[in-house]
Amino acid sequence: MVDDASWIYDLTPRIYDRKDGSTKNEIGLIADEVVSVYPQIVSFSQDEPETVNYGSSNLIVSILKEVQNLRSELDKIWQGLIRLVDWNREQDQRIKDLEQQVVELQAKLEKL
Repeated sequence: MVDDASWIYDLTPRIYDRKDGSTKNEIGLIADEVVSVYPQIVSFSQDEPETVNYGSSNLIVSILKEVQNLRSELDKIWQGLIRLVDWNREQDQRIKDLEQQVVELQAKLEKL
């Protein structure tokens, strides 16, 4: 699952109250929802989803892999942006050069 960590996007963080009443307004994932996405990170009690194992190496490594993938994509975007900025500067210079040529040609035409 390390090569494809896209399943983490199917997880929905929630604010919830624990079923046992021990905690209110907890932020996290609901085991009943996570089990349909990636059951490997869910603990079961009597065959029912009980808790999400946030310390699961499957979860941690998948998130790490996705962060690395996002970093790689971001690097590509930055490189593209840098090339675009450079190209834009070149085009600005070409426009200035052409404008100068137009001024010079207008001056020559006026002399005729």
